[in-house]
Amino acid sequence: MKEAIQCYLVKPAGRSNFWKMRFRLPGEEKETQESLKVRDERTAQRLMSDFITQQEREACGIIPSRKLRDAAN
Repeated sequence: MKEAIQCYLVKPAGRSNFWKMRFRLPGEEKETQESLKVRDERTAQRLMSDFITQQEREACGIIPSRKLRDAAN
């Protein structure tokens, strides 16, 4: 069975008012943190959900990888 994507939200703290997303893709050892550049928690949850859906579709081969899609443009 394939390893699942580990992903969760990080509350705004310090000087930043933006929500962040921490994730670890299958096959990677370190977590990556990325700013979602939104201040609303519900919007941040939606962006995280969209990210997970996109990563799962790429892993299954339904859509090409982000690099291929960017290169096509």
